Amino acid sequence: MKLLPFNLQIGHGLHVLLENISLHVVQSLKTVVLATVGFASISVVAQEVVYEHDFSSGLGIFSDAGRVTTGSYGVRLRGGASSSIVSSAITIGDVDAVTISYSRSMSGLDAGETAVARYSFNGVNFTDLESVRSGSGAVSYDIPANGSQLYLQFSLNASSYFESYTISNVTIESENGDPGDPGDPGNCSANSLSPGETNRTLYVDGTRRSYILNVPRSYNGQTPVPLVLDFHPLSADADYQRDNSGTNSLSEQEGFIVAYPDGIDNAWNFGPCCTESRSVDDVGFARQVVEDISANGCIDESRVYAMGYSNGGGLSHYLACDAADMVAAVAPAAFDLVEEAACNPIRPISVYMSRGRFDFIVPFDGGRSTPPTGYNLDPIHFLGAEETFNEWGDINNCSSTTSMSSSCDLHHNCDGGVEVVLCTERFGGHSGWDAGEAWDFLKTQSLE
Repeated sequence: MKLLPFNLQIGHGLHVLLENISLHVVQSLKTVVLATVGFASISVVAQEVVYEHDFSSGLGIFSDAGRVTTGSYGVRLRGGASSSIVSSAITIGDVDAVTISYSRSMSGLDAGETAVARYSFNGVNFTDLESVRSGSGAVSYDIPANGSQLYLQFSLNASSYFESYTISNVTIESENGDPGDPGDPGNCSANSLSPGETNRTLYVDGTRRSYILNVPRSYNGQTPVPLVLDFHPLSADADYQRDNSGTNSLSEQEGFIVAYPDGIDNAWNFGPCCTESRSVDDVGFARQVVEDISANGCIDESRVYAMGYSNGGGLSHYLACDAADMVAAVAPAAFDLVEEAACNPIRPISVYMSRGRFDFIVPFDGGRSTPPTGYNLDPIHFLGAEETFNEWGDINNCSSTTSMSSSCDLHHNCDGGVEVVLCTERFGGHSGWDAGEAWDFLKTQSLE
């Protein structure tokens, strides 16, 4: 979802001026002021106010939990309890974009305590507008519509009653865009990403999920760039993968965006393994990460790739099996397909595998394995490196096999022009891949 602070649209000085004007008249002034000052290069899009509330007369369509009061100041959430308000459905209709505006202030929040504003188009999977500890004044965000019913949620996580989060003047405006407008999906001028590293959050089936996003210095928001999802191993996290996989420096050299998702239980669920619960939807999480980045940045959606190490390599394999409509190719390391999980991709897909012959955690020759977790999981049975290589060859209907080098074999003449590679380190153990070599393969693959 695109989160575009209002001052990115019309300029910082004008944004400061409008903050001091009642939100009830902001919309009418947008058109008047833009026309008066002669911003000929800015396209003015008609907007309609579909909801507004200042909380002076009560919660209105919002329901509350915890310590919540209303008054002339708006609505105030206090700490010492889990305090929140959430709206019922706000009908926005069949529109292209929505502007969410409100005023807020925080008082007394300490490190680790946050005030969070979120939105959802289904009432379940909420996405953060902001998660902050300090700040005051009016803010405004533009997001592309993803349904006709919008929900808002404001919550406070703080330990003391004297810590507070106050919200007022909530306004929702709907927008019908025209072709070429900055708000049009797929138009890279509607970009809110900037170079650097950020931590982002999403909600999947009501569960808060997070990932680290690195945007390279060369990114300009105008030219579509590839996206790589890089998944950590069992018992590790996104920070580990960022620091050890080598893709961060590679993304700077090659100009692609890389995301490091965080797994629940420091693990990934690909069906029979490896989170404590089999209900964790990590394929759905991966899809939402791609949707979030694509909605906010200039992404070449035909060049989205997945790679990962160990259990993260397992999820990469099964994204190829279950999300071949989204990922163009995958590069799993130190993991194979398993007997307990079927693999039926909707199209042929290229796979680049890296394995160590002396891997005793994921046995090179396959067989029974019990995941090394602190919770009990059923054993799984690996196909083995060479059998997985051949299985992908069969899945892709490949007719030829060639030795590329002393360490790498290739299945080619496959359906869709895809390829399958197995690179084996002769004396290698349970280790990752060479990120550069994996990227050299991935970057040649495309959904088109």
